[in-house]
Amino acid sequence: MRFTVYGPKEVESYWKECELLIESLPSSVVVDYVGPIPQNKVHDHLMQHDVFLFPTRGENYGHVVFEALSAGLFVIISDQTPWQDLEQHEIGVALPLSDKKRYAEVLQSASRWSHATWTRIRRNARIYAEKIALDDDAAIANRRLFSEKHNI
Repeated sequence: MRFTVYGPKEVESYWKECELLIESLPSSVVVDYVGPIPQNKVHDHLMQHDVFLFPTRGENYGHVVFEALSAGLFVIISDQTPWQDLEQHEIGVALPLSDKKRYAEVLQSASRWSHATWTRIRRNARIYAEKIALDDDAAIANRRLFSEKHNI
C-alpha cells in the first residue's frame, strides 16, 4: 500500500510525530511526502490515486472531499464532516476517528477490490460530484459560506 501526503508541513513538531509513525510502518506500507501543489494541479494529482484518506477532526464543508470525488476517488473520511451519505452511494465511508480498526479494515478491503469494482466506484463518485456541482442550493450555500468568511 502506498500513501501520498500532500500539503505543507505547517507544524514542524506534528510532522516529526508523523515521521516517527511512518518509520514504524511495515515495509509493505510506503509513504511519500510530496508537499504543497498548485491548485490548478490538484485534480491531476488526485486522479493518480484510488483512495482519498482524510481522517479530519472537523470540516464545515470539506471542499477537498468534493475534489477527491470529482476525480473519481473512493473517500475514507471521519464522521466530522457533512459528507455522511457516502456509503449509500458506494463512494466512500465516514468513520469515527476513534475507530482505527475500521479505517484499517476499509483500506484492506479496498486493496482487494476488482477492476470492475473500481470502475463502478470511480463512475459513481464522479456522478455524485457532478450532481453536487449542479445543485443550486449547494452553490448558494457555498457563496454564503465564503461571503460570510471574507465579508464580501
